[in-house]
Amino acid sequence: MVTMAQHAYAIIKSIDPSATVLSPAASGEPGSTWFDSFLTAGGLNTFDVVAFHGYGGAQAAPIASILVEKYLNDTLRNERLVDVNRISGQNLMPKYIVRLQFRADSTRAIPCP
Repeated sequence: MVTMAQHAYAIIKSIDPSATVLSPAASGEPGSTWFDSFLTAGGLNTFDVVAFHGYGGAQAAPIASILVEKYLNDTLRNERLVDVNRISGQNLMPKYIVRLQFRADSTRAIPCP
């Protein structure tokens, strides 16, 4: 996968240097483990933006049912708001993404006098 991502990144950027290249998409808890191994294997410089579907299987059905209820009824029942708050309050980003973002933010920070 790393080799394919490296080739894809080079080809896309050669055609359009301003293009935003997404990472291979991973999803759910197994996805974070897979993506970590992808980065460890050399995949870090093969994308501009991480395409991670962190909701995975555990959250897909509840999210879909909330969307359908809202679409059909133009409102949500009060008991569904518990699900909305639970899902929206979760941090689904894998820990390594937080570390990478911290590093990127640290290198862009303006030094204090």
